Amino acid sequence: MEALLLLMPTEDVKRWTRLTDQALFYQGERALVHKLIAIEEMAGLGGGNGHGGQSGAAYSIRSMQSSGMLSLASVVKDPVSGQRGSREQKVRGPAGFLMSTTAPNMDEATKGRFFICGMDESAGLTKRIVARQRADMTLEGYRRNKKRDFMIAKHQAAQRMLKSLVIIDPDPELNPFGSDALWARRDHPKVLSLLRAIALLFQHQREIKTMTTETGEIIEYIEVGEADLEAWR
Repeated sequence: MEALLLLMPTEDVKRWTRLTDQALFYQGERALVHKLIAIEEMAGLGGGNGHGGQSGAAYSIRSMQSSGMLSLASVVKDPVSGQRGSREQKVRGPAGFLMSTTAPNMDEATKGRFFICGMDESAGLTKRIVARQRADMTLEGYRRNKKRDFMIAKHQAAQRMLKSLVIIDPDPELNPFGSDALWARRDHPKVLSLLRAIALLFQHQREIKTMTTETGEIIEYIEVGEADLEAWR
């Protein structure tokens, strides 16, 4: 998780240790647009069972992922007249969420909206990590880390050069995703989002095309290529 966050432009990351039930609802209307929200552990989601299961924070995350926005109606009191009225607040997305957990179980409603990646906890990897930690104290290790810092900055700069484009799949029949199970209705959009992200990342290696809508609006787009499908598979 730390490595992933290092590769992101710092201005696009919101990193929190704890997220209370209503915290996302009180962000600015566009404060979360295209941001990566990193919560260090699912146990940091306020309320509920302590593991991010049924807490209000988990509910707001699921709502943002499903509808792309949050809306809150609350009661406010006029400071002059003393009369009560309602106020509506909206927080727009889309936003990405990154979390880690040591809990063996996760509620299905939250789990269904994430890609789940397990960690390699083998003895062999632990041995390599420990060896690398020792090597970092050498002169060569210091030089390697300075080079790493340069590569991270270069990676972040490349992401800042990306612009928002529409992603078009010219041949959707090549999509091999199965549709026999009911869960495919929710998982398929996640997979398509990953495919769009891969294509967007390589936009400077693609021809940017344009189309004109019925209202006269000109839209820029790129097409999904075979390399994107291979990386996606």
